[in-house]
Amino acid sequence: MSHFSRPELLIKSVRWSSTLGVHPPLLTSLEEHFSNLQLDLEMRWGDPSALRSSPLIRSLNVYFEPSKLDTVKTSPLLTHVQTQIMDSPYLVELSMKIGSMGCIIYHVDPKFARLEGKRFPPLEKLTLEAFPLTTENVDYWMENMDWSRMGNLDFRAIDKPTYFFNESMKLAGGLPRLEALHVELPWFYEARYLQEFEDTFRQFLDVPRDPGLSEIVLEGNYRPYLQTILDRHGETLKRLQLHDPERSDGPQREMLSELELRDLGQQVPNLEDISIDINHSPNGSLVSLSALSVMTIVCSSVFLDSRWILWTHSCPSRCFHP
Repeated sequence: MSHFSRPELLIKSVRWSSTLGVHPPLLTSLEEHFSNLQLDLEMRWGDPSALRSSPLIRSLNVYFEPSKLDTVKTSPLLTHVQTQIMDSPYLVELSMKIGSMGCIIYHVDPKFARLEGKRFPPLEKLTLEAFPLTTENVDYWMENMDWSRMGNLDFRAIDKPTYFFNESMKLAGGLPRLEALHVELPWFYEARYLQEFEDTFRQFLDVPRDPGLSEIVLEGNYRPYLQTILDRHGETLKRLQLHDPERSDGPQREMLSELELRDLGQQVPNLEDISIDINHSPNGSLVSLSALSVMTIVCSSVFLDSRWILWTHSCPSRCFHP
């Protein structure tokens, strides 16, 4: 790597996607010659035990095979990854997924280790998929990280996330810099738990933030939260996605009516991108699209028959994807 250290060669960032992480000698050389480099590291379906901490890492994406994690206790593999995260002081974006080639596993609940003298770096973006937000894990994470810089939360297939949202509201300012929120909403639990989640999540959305959320993506039954979103964040929203997937074994989604869409449009003056469900029938689809046309937005997307359709206006150069 010595020939890469010439002053005229300026490398600002490197994205590394591999099953094995960065080879240690290469990482050492990068640290020696490019101290200001930003390293985005993705370990896709590989062995997380190969992960090594580094002051260069700004973004980390880690996938865990469920079979390699202990189900209800401290996992050596998770402890290793946790240690490397805590020893990467400039990490700002973290994504952790538990699954096997796209399959989500819910019964794997490894716990964070209690590591003395270590703290998580102050993350700005956190993405979790099927990761256990148990009471123990949430308490430890809340106590050992500065959450004041968190600007983007993305939770997918999280088993019972109520406790996290409840505890986050107790933090100073309640995640004051949060700008983007993506949540897959639970729907298959008993009525008591669902009501508890609805009450907590509605309160979370209603926390005053300056200036407010600019991006909200909700997948699931979004109706209990829609008015809170519009009342608290309508002025600041630039992207809004409301998608309730069709189900064969649960309550069916309800589409927003033309009147509701027009009313929504009047409360989001700065919206640039909207994604919604529309009726299956051709007439219903046209009604929904006509309601969208009153909004001064750049891009619209609709979900129809479990397929993704991209429909745009005010930007004729964009293409249509069936």
